[in-house]
Amino acid sequence: MEKRIASVLILAAVMGAMLVSFGGEQEQEMVQEEDEPFENQVPTESEEIWKTWVKVEMEGKKAPAVYCDEVMNPEYTNDLSLLEESYKTDHHYACRDGRVYYRQYHEDSFEEAGLWASYDPVPGTEKEIVCVDRDGVVTEVFLDNGYGEFYLIGDRFYMTEFRECDSGRERVIYSVDMEGRDRIDYGRGEILAADEERNILIVEKYGEEVGDAHDYCLLDCGREVCMSILPEEYHAEEAERRYWDFEAYQDGWIYLSYFMRDETEKRTELYAAPVGGEWNKVITLTSNRSYSEYIIQLEAVGDRLFFLFGGWDGSAQVYQGGSMITVKRDGTDCRSLQNVSSNDRYPSSHYYLRQDGEKILVYYPCSYRITGPDGEEEEHYWVTVWDMDTGTLYPSTFPAFAIADTYGNDLFMEDNDQNNVLALPDRTGTIVNVAAHLEDSIEVLPIDSGGIKSNPQFKELYYKDGYLYFEAEYNVWSHEDSIGWRDGYRRERTEHYRLKLGEDKAELLYAY
Repeated sequence: MEKRIASVLILAAVMGAMLVSFGGEQEQEMVQEEDEPFENQVPTESEEIWKTWVKVEMEGKKAPAVYCDEVMNPEYTNDLSLLEESYKTDHHYACRDGRVYYRQYHEDSFEEAGLWASYDPVPGTEKEIVCVDRDGVVTEVFLDNGYGEFYLIGDRFYMTEFRECDSGRERVIYSVDMEGRDRIDYGRGEILAADEERNILIVEKYGEEVGDAHDYCLLDCGREVCMSILPEEYHAEEAERRYWDFEAYQDGWIYLSYFMRDETEKRTELYAAPVGGEWNKVITLTSNRSYSEYIIQLEAVGDRLFFLFGGWDGSAQVYQGGSMITVKRDGTDCRSLQNVSSNDRYPSSHYYLRQDGEKILVYYPCSYRITGPDGEEEEHYWVTVWDMDTGTLYPSTFPAFAIADTYGNDLFMEDNDQNNVLALPDRTGTIVNVAAHLEDSIEVLPIDSGGIKSNPQFKELYYKDGYLYFEAEYNVWSHEDSIGWRDGYRRERTEHYRLKLGEDKAELLYAY
């Protein structure tokens, strides 16, 4: 998918603002006008002009946003009980009956070098699925050739295998029982979402041949039946200029978009359906920009949907900003936040929804400046909060990095040298202090002084039963090994730990 490729290539999605025009009712259309790629624009130095650019639209009427200098501060807490549901967010682990399962990799499991320290799995390499109990006893359960995330649904593991094929390499979905036996293959594809309570998975199935149409399916894990969820009349319309894309699965509802492109415009239709129910077209979005725009990070609160609509452009595929849109699931009561590039060079393609009683507030990385009577800047905030009910924008001290880092994972790292683990476990906006100075809990390997820099990167954060599981990966980079300006990274060592929160030293589970 173009959207996924663009999101992988983006180099910086840090601070920014958005541009959109939008209006109408259920069949309303958004038209994005052509403009210069964001990476080539020169930011304005006038704060007042910048503020007049920001527009709020409600029921088809545009108006300048109302600015309020009341600062919204986040609440921090040490209450780890708020993390009890966060184990569902990182699927490199699974938990059952007090045991935490994970896949144990080896030196030959991944390619030696990688782009931006992202290493491809090596097909056909054998690993162990192991579990660790509350006492720290590690037991090998079975051998496996899979990689990446997996799901424990009912009494079966649902996994993905990376293997060689005539056209190169392919991903295959399969499942095994809890002893690694009774394998069932579901074909080429990948797992997109899981619902353990309903015993279902949402999967993307690829065609048998390269270039074949893909399909989105619901895998009923109880009956081992995999059924297409695409509206039947659109099955034959997969083509280069039109295709379906999965947007989200949440609380028993599936959200898909249908993208169409011709010589004059690009159209995106958003659809929603409950599991096993009828599809409903929510909204139509139209763009005539030189680059394609997509629905990004769709989330639902009750019957109201929130999403960004924007795209990537330029030689480096920089995110150009877009619109923040909220609409009810039946297509009514559409509201949007509109603006152009403020003084922030790179817009962000993520946001965070906070629910304060009946009120829903949208937090997004966008510079907010408070100026004094003489026009001089007095305070500068990196996060702006949109009150969609009143069209008001507020400054916030909410950590900007948390908005992007917490998307899809409730645990995140503070973006400085302190390596503090924080969590945003629900929509209250309360940030949990999970662990401070994580590097102090392990024996950090020395940094090579011969022109190659090596630092541990903490990844795959997971919480369960008072323990924090994490990975410390050491990558080295050398100019001599680089290819152009991109490559030159290779993995030196990866260590997997378990830290009992409140204690000083982490327990090494294994290393490779």
